Amino acid sequence: MPAENHALLDGQAEFLNQRINQFESIFLEIGSGSGIHLVCRAGKDPSSLYIGFELRFKRTFKAAEKAEQNKLKNLLIIRANASLITEVFSQNSIDGIYINFPDPWAKKKRWNKNRLINTTFISSIHPILKPNGFISYKTDHKEYFDSTLKLFEDSELFQVSKVTNNLHLSTYGDENIFTEFEMLFKSKGLAISFLEARKL
Repeated sequence: MPAENHALLDGQAEFLNQRINQFESIFLEIGSGSGIHLVCRAGKDPSSLYIGFELRFKRTFKAAEKAEQNKLKNLLIIRANASLITEVFSQNSIDGIYINFPDPWAKKKRWNKNRLINTTFISSIHPILKPNGFISYKTDHKEYFDSTLKLFEDSELFQVSKVTNNLHLSTYGDENIFTEFEMLFKSKGLAISFLEARKL
């Protein structure tokens, strides 16, 4: 399968649904970058479908190339805004969503409104997750992590099932799969915060 066939564009929901119907378990990554994290997960779990959403063209194409090089037939990369997921996927269809190192919009306080994870986002993705489906979130930005943790703790839609302020030294470190940013942050000695929240 040519690399470009791994990179879907908006409007190809019919093809996407055909692929989804071939797998029992579906996992998404929002902001999949150049694909290191998702390629690793798809390679370890060939019976599940992994779908990455990435807005930047270069990163999308690099991820698609990695999928082709590793001959992964269970990985798709979609160049689209993350808001598309609530339009494309049906209720109770997704097993888990990975959100790794989203932009904290930290330079100016008023930029916080641009953050991906907020109450509206949590409410919008809740319906597409299967019962007990999860959201996995990693960041190096402590303030963003603390505010996100509070959102989930205050939510009646999710329950926090895992949480740590130092992922690599925690009991969850063994099951962790690195991203590009995570490798960079670890080399600088930065602690990575992690949480997992389950749909109620």
